[in-house]
Amino acid sequence: MENNPHIRENDSSDYLPEDLIAQILVKLPSKSLAKLIVVSKLWSSIIRSKSFIDLYLTRSLTRPCLLFALLRGNIITGQFLVLPKLNTRRRRISRFFGYDPIEDEYKVLCMTVLQVPSNSGPVVSEEHQVFTLGGAQKKKEAAWRMITCKVPHCPATQGICIDGVVYYGAWSNSKHKGSLIVAFDVRSEEFTPVKLHDGVEIYYDRDSELVNYQRKLALANLSYKEKFELWVLDKQEWSKISVMVPSLKDLVGQDLFYLRGAISSGEFIFTPLHSDWSSFIISYDRKEEIARRVELKGIKDRSRYMRIFLNHVECPIFL
Repeated sequence: MENNPHIRENDSSDYLPEDLIAQILVKLPSKSLAKLIVVSKLWSSIIRSKSFIDLYLTRSLTRPCLLFALLRGNIITGQFLVLPKLNTRRRRISRFFGYDPIEDEYKVLCMTVLQVPSNSGPVVSEEHQVFTLGGAQKKKEAAWRMITCKVPHCPATQGICIDGVVYYGAWSNSKHKGSLIVAFDVRSEEFTPVKLHDGVEIYYDRDSELVNYQRKLALANLSYKEKFELWVLDKQEWSKISVMVPSLKDLVGQDLFYLRGAISSGEFIFTPLHSDWSSFIISYDRKEEIARRVELKGIKDRSRYMRIFLNHVECPIFL
């Protein structure tokens, strides 16, 4: 771009102040911002600045939406980052992703898992390693770092990051025997066990899912016959929310569903157990007791596996 005689480096700054440029750019979708980075060095510095990113995120928070992630090999944003090879020879690896809002750093947590019969020893994860993206890590060579975990456990669910903490369901037959939730503080890189309510269990893989319920951690299990139970953690205390969705089977023709959480309006979002859910979701207004089948339009080449993220906001952080 710099060698193109038809483009002047300072075109945008000849007549527009930086604050005004930022106010214009903040109204554009992040996909457009990725293209505008190459317009000039000035525009690139504005878009990549922390002040602009914070401004963009604040605006996006007022317009949360649903994000559908398909299991495909293409990168939607046009960006990818190849991480260094993990320092391990083991094949069974659990991976989690989190963000520290204080230090403005993204981190990848990986651990190898050694699972042995319950009668011969504890179920544990080993070789806990962290890779830092952004922040101070940009100024030095990025590499995997070994960290210490004092909570013997085996990850059993996918993770969710809320306010700088990555949570995931786990099993253990050591001190914290049975099901538990592990909290990984992204900033301090420390593990903390979170005890579940008596009688509540973590089930295998997709039968249990951690969700964000009004910015609080919640545990949802696979539901049967239109009845759902959501366990919400608030100030280290668990409370149960029971949800009964009327005529749910009549609406979609089956009675096995996942509760994915609640959006900012308070509506609960459900998806069917089987892969055909990629064509629709269920929205339930608990106050009005109204369930709606929402058809998904415009998604081409549907995947057999697709994840849904509630209250998604755009944030223009570029690699």
